[in-house]
Amino acid sequence: MTDSPPRETAKEVRPPAGGGQVSADGLVSFGRSVTINTRQPLPALTKEPVSAFAASEQTTEGAVDCCALICAPEDVPRRKSASLYKSIKDPALMRLISSGVVFWPPVSEERYVFIYENRMGEPLCEDQTQICLGWRQDRVMDVVFKSLHKIFSEMKRLEFFHGFVSPSNLYFMRNTDKAVVLGDCLSGPSGFFQPALCETIERGMVSPIGRGAGTLADDLYAFGATLALMMREPDPDLLALSSMEIVKEKLEEGSYSVLTGRERFSIPVQELLRGLLHDEPQQRWTVDDLVSWVEGKRPGPRQPLKRKKGGRAINLAGKNHFYAHTLALDIGRDPQAFARLVDDGQMEQWLTRSLDDKETSDRYQSALKNSKNIIRDKSFDEQLATNLRAALVPMWPLTFKGEVFSYEGVDTALAAAFVKGEDIRVYHELFDKGLFLNHLYMQEAQRLNTTKWLKRFDDCRVFVKQMRAGYGLERCLYSLNQNVNCLSPKLKGYFVTNAAEMLYAFEHMAERNKHPELFLDRHSIAFLCELDERCVEGFLYELNSPDKHRLVMGNLKTLAQIQKRYKVPSVPNIARAFTEIMGSVYERFHDRSIRGNVEGQVKSAARAGDLSGMVAVLDNSEVVVRDTNNFKKAMMEYYNLSVESQSITEKMKQKQNYGLSDAHEFAAMVSATIALILIILTAVSFAAGTTIL
Repeated sequence: MTDSPPRETAKEVRPPAGGGQVSADGLVSFGRSVTINTRQPLPALTKEPVSAFAASEQTTEGAVDCCALICAPEDVPRRKSASLYKSIKDPALMRLISSGVVFWPPVSEERYVFIYENRMGEPLCEDQTQICLGWRQDRVMDVVFKSLHKIFSEMKRLEFFHGFVSPSNLYFMRNTDKAVVLGDCLSGPSGFFQPALCETIERGMVSPIGRGAGTLADDLYAFGATLALMMREPDPDLLALSSMEIVKEKLEEGSYSVLTGRERFSIPVQELLRGLLHDEPQQRWTVDDLVSWVEGKRPGPRQPLKRKKGGRAINLAGKNHFYAHTLALDIGRDPQAFARLVDDGQMEQWLTRSLDDKETSDRYQSALKNSKNIIRDKSFDEQLATNLRAALVPMWPLTFKGEVFSYEGVDTALAAAFVKGEDIRVYHELFDKGLFLNHLYMQEAQRLNTTKWLKRFDDCRVFVKQMRAGYGLERCLYSLNQNVNCLSPKLKGYFVTNAAEMLYAFEHMAERNKHPELFLDRHSIAFLCELDERCVEGFLYELNSPDKHRLVMGNLKTLAQIQKRYKVPSVPNIARAFTEIMGSVYERFHDRSIRGNVEGQVKSAARAGDLSGMVAVLDNSEVVVRDTNNFKKAMMEYYNLSVESQSITEKMKQKQNYGLSDAHEFAAMVSATIALILIILTAVSFAAGTTIL
């Protein structure tokens, strides 16, 4: 996840950045005082896929030389960490001036940008991949250590994680070679740019895109690795190792041995490096230990990392293992063979009798119990291997189907998969099968902050079980990551971070007649559900309806609610776009006069850009009830006429008898009437003593 506060409702909104124009000299304005020169790239500050360009800030004291880092759309920048970063006041850090969204003419898209004061000279590494520099010990300590060691106290105070402490991210301060500046860490996900050599064993296992936010202990490890590598003579063999090869080397030899090689150091420096590069986080030097060492005090002794060794080996796929961690490293290679070891009881026997590690054995039993509920489908062996591996090495990242995931970084990996159009089914399985939940249960004894993560991943399991818009993997992404912008394909080219910006983006599209027929999709709906559910939760039924008129109304109501909540004055182009697809909505009205009146009022509200006014007309309960009642009356009248028509038709089928029954009835009525008249006359005559004749 991210080292950021929870996603908040935006209080200030902006229209889409820029207008697509660049001045004749290639300058792009950003904010009120910054200009970016699109024609002056800065290769020394470029870290692919992030591009660096020269920039300038105009102040009352004159122009300030700056650099602009243009972020890539597939990599989530740490935008919400910017304010925390700016609070760190240290000359060894690049000074962040501002950050935000800019329209970037070279690609005609909105991009997130970080503007730093450019006080950097030449980079320490001319080639960013060649990080073994062979500097003398005294030079490293006088230039690099002395420049950087104080920033860790500030980072501790602010609980800030840097994630890119490496020789490849160090620059000489301009006009001097006696001090260095640590470069940017915000333009990509946490740890994204960090070389595997400078990462701890656990973080080095994970793909850079999914490492997630680390801790200060991880930054201190990277600091120790940076010092060691700068003092190490160039070693092509070391730099040629893959990430997993580096991890294996560190597991077998220890980080200190792998990173220092055959170099020799003074006793104090050796003590410093051993403390910072300890592979057990609890034993690694803290900031207080570092400060004590600087002051000439000897930090408390640390115990070397000792791993329990089994009395006998357990064989997995032809390879013997005496240690739980080496076994865990190979489980993913052959999960079927490991499942057989579990089924026949060999694993349990090895843990209890040979390894004799009660804590590991207890975790194994707990994970095995949880795994009994796994459905025996085609991925059963993979799930079992994942759950039981977490019991053997709970602090390692999760491995599933050959991929490694950190629970703190799975969100940025998922975001990249969405943007790149990669297969995301493995993420669905991770959440649906509760693999992260089991992984976190195994870590409860070692970590204090698992509760909030358990809640988040439990929510994700609920989200992926529902296929409706507003749920699914899209909702998982926005629930877990507070830095990510809305990744809807319909918003490609826009960097939308809140509901009002979404409305402005759609208005900008509609103004250029490049808008989709329906504005909202699964991504934008999930984004709104997580960002500000009051904008959308009341309309989820309509947004998930198969009926065209309900989908249109769901879109209109949602955008109208955004316009109302964020006080966006007028969106005439969105309104016009809706009038073009209102046919199915107008057809709900049966009375032609009512329909015409409603259509006229809707178009009038649309011309004013008033989405709420359009909704008010279409959802007017009095009009709807009157139209419905009139329709029911008309239907009843039509029904009665139909029955009468059918009756006449049936009678007409027998022409020879047609009308006879009616004639008989008429004759009978006439006869009865005449008889009644005669009776009355007779009675009157009798009463008068006369006769009729």
